[in-house]
Amino acid sequence: MNNFDWKTDLQRWLNVCRDISPELAGSIVIFFELAFGNTRCSQRAWFGIHQSRVSLVVGGVYLAAIQRSGTDQGLWLLVDQQPPPIQGINYQSVKSTQR
Repeated sequence: MNNFDWKTDLQRWLNVCRDISPELAGSIVIFFELAFGNTRCSQRAWFGIHQSRVSLVVGGVYLAAIQRSGTDQGLWLLVDQQPPPIQGINYQSVKSTQR
């Protein structure tokens, strides 16, 4: 998927989410730009948009995602370093597309 396509699709999804401010929407686009930019095999990545989530997946592992509902609700980002402690943020093990 080329750069224009995923951004356009993401903007459409964000426009439907009435509870997301324009500022937060801009940050979400930047979040996925950085996720794509730091993915070693981005040509093999799958970017998907569903009613309640947006995700970037490679090899069955979520690299970055926003999940708006359900038990896995939150912002997901796979990192290779210990993330800094941030008040209100709970870090958990990586999720896979396979249970």
